Amino acid sequence: MNYLAKRLDAIKPSTSAAVSQNAKALKAEGHDVIDLGLGEPDFDTPAHVVEAAYQAAKVGEKHYPPADGNGAKQVIFDAFIPTFEKTSEVLLCAPYFGQYKDTVLILGRLPIVIDCPPDNGFRLTPESLEAAITPHTRWLLLNLPSNPSGTSYGTAVFRAWRCNPPPSARVGYVG
Repeated sequence: MNYLAKRLDAIKPSTSAAVSQNAKALKAEGHDVIDLGLGEPDFDTPAHVVEAAYQAAKVGEKHYPPADGNGAKQVIFDAFIPTFEKTSEVLLCAPYFGQYKDTVLILGRLPIVIDCPPDNGFRLTPESLEAAITPHTRWLLLNLPSNPSGTSYGTAVFRAWRCNPPPSARVGYVG
């Protein structure tokens, strides 16, 4: 008997993992390939780094360091639950962190992908946002800086949009 909810059928394998698997297969065939999938380096970790990590682990430093604004997947999931209706939509700016789409799908709702092309610095425009909004739109996930593109927005962008930028938008933007 299958005890998994049918809504999980909407979740597909990670695209970045598939890219890395394909790159490894091509390398095994002798092709010269640069793997841009998972973001893992193509060289071994230097011995002094391994030793430093080992020493840090021995004294209990085995977790992610404190990071303002990161690691919010659980908070986002928890925020979605009481705010979703049966027809709710969530706007995602592509490229986006894959687990955000999966979270929307797990909760049985519809992710709406807004293309943010490289010729615009992978940034959302007011026009593309306006075109994507429907009466069912509940959320816009605007990850700053974006994972995977690294895109951010300066205060001037949000002022031009006539909205108040989040504190994270004021850091690390050049442009």
